[in-house]
Amino acid sequence: MKLLTLLVLLSLKSFAFVDPLDVDSSLTSLEAELEFETRGVKNISDKRDQDYPLKTLIFQDKENKINNEFEVSEYFKSRVSFWFDIYTQYDSNTILIHDLEDLNLVYSVLDYGDLFESSLHRFTKAKLQSVLTKEYRKRVRDALIRLSKGKYKALDSFENEILKKVIKAKGKLPKGWKARNRFFRGLAKSVRGQTGQKDFIYAGLLRFHPYENFLYEQIENFKLPKEVLAISFLESSFNPNAMSKVSASGVWQFMPFIGNLFMPKASKKVDYRESPIISTLAAMHLLKQNKQILKRWDLAVTAYNSGTKHLIRAKRRFKNAQNFDLAYVLENYESKHLGFASKNFYSEFLALVHVLAYKNSIYGLSGLEKEPIKDINIYVGKCYFGKKSRKVLFDLHPMNRELNLHINDEKHVFKKGLILASAKELPAIHYFKLSNQQLKKFYPKNYYRYIKNEDCGKL
Repeated sequence: MKLLTLLVLLSLKSFAFVDPLDVDSSLTSLEAELEFETRGVKNISDKRDQDYPLKTLIFQDKENKINNEFEVSEYFKSRVSFWFDIYTQYDSNTILIHDLEDLNLVYSVLDYGDLFESSLHRFTKAKLQSVLTKEYRKRVRDALIRLSKGKYKALDSFENEILKKVIKAKGKLPKGWKARNRFFRGLAKSVRGQTGQKDFIYAGLLRFHPYENFLYEQIENFKLPKEVLAISFLESSFNPNAMSKVSASGVWQFMPFIGNLFMPKASKKVDYRESPIISTLAAMHLLKQNKQILKRWDLAVTAYNSGTKHLIRAKRRFKNAQNFDLAYVLENYESKHLGFASKNFYSEFLALVHVLAYKNSIYGLSGLEKEPIKDINIYVGKCYFGKKSRKVLFDLHPMNRELNLHINDEKHVFKKGLILASAKELPAIHYFKLSNQQLKKFYPKNYYRYIKNEDCGKL
């Protein structure tokens, strides 16, 4: 009866909108023995192959496109390989069910392509995807619990398949009933789902393209390796509209507190975190600072996610350790602040470094016919922008997303010191143009210093 109810819902073409909170999850809690194809979900074969030619060539970096400081060490190799496949082999309609600690252990690959091609509302599709994935994870956990009991002759076909994948990833099983029991119960607690990212990264490349000239110019200006730009893809797929559950915002996913340290304080009227240009300048200041503090790029990049405090503590604790690096920290330093996200951040970063370096070989990059914007300059407004001068902001708005739609509010006055990006020259009488030297001398929050004693001509 539950299956019939679900199929009726899926077939209703007039099913225009359903709030995800109103979806009865019990409708999808069907009998475990039913194949997932019945519910519009296919358990497809794992496309990951560590030895396919293009991937091998990219990891060997035969064209020397990647800075030697970001070479993939043996410690990170398997994790980087996993994330590289997430970014290049699987799109967001696909979820890999895998082990939390050993990323070589992938139990299943769920393809929701048919579900997302249906006429259901996108919220309903997302809810169904979430519920079905949760159910499948439970099915894998139940199989692992069953395996922990050691009765291998009584396994069903699904449990046998899970056992084969565990043996393939681990090589062999622990000896002794107690050891195997602990082993499989440990695996049962570590089952996780990971959504594919290929289409997100491709979309990010299209958003990144217009700003390429400016971003690479500033990378050189700040004397940073170009590889650090991969962080913006890791954080948001270079999406200025990205907003996390914890209020991190923009391309670089600055949290409000950190954003206010580097950029003018965010308000409802102006939030520079949403500017891919100004937030990038702030990120470069932050990364340069991280590197100065931690001395190594593996630590500095990881600190972008977890902060410098915990890594500084680890560095002090192991000050006498030989070959101190991020791998040493992850192996020897226990901290609740270094969870799955932090432990995988650098591996994901390295994977994206390789993806971006060889993007033209990986993706069919149609949509990049237009040349990047030739020159983007940063200005600080010497004037107040009120009702009469608002047209100027309308003209500049396409490159200054942080102004939001408050340029329509005729009562609002934008104060002197507004930071603006422009691809055309702005009159010096109203705007102070910042040089590359000035961009890196102060954080963006302090750019107003350059116009503190400047007068505005008549707008």
